[in-house]
Amino acid sequence: QRLRNLFVLVVSMDWIKKSLGYSDLEVVDPTQDHGLKAQDSEKRNALWEILKQFVGGGDATRAKGLSLPISVYEPSTSLTVALENFQYYDLLNKAAEATDACDRMSWVLAWLVSSVSKNTRTGKPFNPVLGETIQHQCDDGSVKFFGEQVSHHPPIGAVLASGKGWRVEFNTAHRSKFWGNSVELFSLDEIHVYFDDGGHISCNTPTVCVYNVIVGTMWIDTYGDIDFVDHNDDEIIGMLSFTKCGWLSRGRYEVSGTVMKGEDEVYELDGKWSVSLVRTSVSGGSKITMWERNQEIVNKRHGLSQFALDLVQLGDDEGKGLLPTDGRKRADLQALLRDEPAAAADAKHEIEERQRADRRAREEKGETWEPKFFKGAGEGAVDENWKWDYQGGAWEEVDQLVKNLKL
Repeated sequence: QRLRNLFVLVVSMDWIKKSLGYSDLEVVDPTQDHGLKAQDSEKRNALWEILKQFVGGGDATRAKGLSLPISVYEPSTSLTVALENFQYYDLLNKAAEATDACDRMSWVLAWLVSSVSKNTRTGKPFNPVLGETIQHQCDDGSVKFFGEQVSHHPPIGAVLASGKGWRVEFNTAHRSKFWGNSVELFSLDEIHVYFDDGGHISCNTPTVCVYNVIVGTMWIDTYGDIDFVDHNDDEIIGMLSFTKCGWLSRGRYEVSGTVMKGEDEVYELDGKWSVSLVRTSVSGGSKITMWERNQEIVNKRHGLSQFALDLVQLGDDEGKGLLPTDGRKRADLQALLRDEPAAAADAKHEIEERQRADRRAREEKGETWEPKFFKGAGEGAVDENWKWDYQGGAWEEVDQLVKNLKL
């Protein structure tokens, strides 16, 4: 309470706000009526009551039984958000086509920047239940994406994507730190990009921070240094630096990078991860725009692009061509997509209670849950350092479902 009162007192003072360039900053105390919509005030109060126990860097992702109010959610899951990384999969196609190692590396850097461009939405995705899946493919079937929730505590989803000459593997393991009015998210896994010609590039991912989760207008920043490793040639090095937003929004969305061959800088990259990325050849000075964000938002209430919407809509066949475990079939997600928050809250509660009951039943029988399509490379209790190998079978089941629909 003292933390919130101090924050409101300091930032609300006009002379402080004007001197720091925050004259237009919306600052409110969620425990008081400041003209906010009722549901927003309730949302902030409920969120504070749940999260205040983690103030000081506590990790909310490790809390069992933590249930957030429906008002903080968007109609997505952490698996669908992970698959949004591939909205601009054409960049990976270009990386696969590249015959020069530095050229290929630069396209992988561009793809990583494009994958971050979704980090402007502030709604929280739903947590997938154990065994929940997500599938998607482009129209001609040449690019396929698949994910499965392989652990609930800690929450981990394994993801596999494949296209023309490339394959990407990673998982969604992460940790969070709650600082009173912001939440930092740290990814714990590396992304691995494999090419059909034997190429292999890996990288870590930037930190994501959600600001003003309790007081003020919520917004998201992405920052940190990313190292790219070419596992076939240690002379080829890629680096990206996502700038942390400073005072007066200085540096917001900015990203820069470089591709090195030994001691020589071959390419410089520069842009904004929310807009576009430009590559400059150091030797010749020629420039190309590697990537531009599609700014069209088709679901304005939740800020979803068409690609993101395709990952959560049931489709014309009402999901008959999806695996029974596909996250699109979640009643809470579909209710929220229809703008029915009360129905979504009831469905979410039912899903959580069913998952708890399933866990208790397994414990009573001494059983251990095993994922269907991925196998963890580890022993004992699941932890975030495990690697998850795809065992096959998912798309074969999907193909059989589609074939049965046509009979």
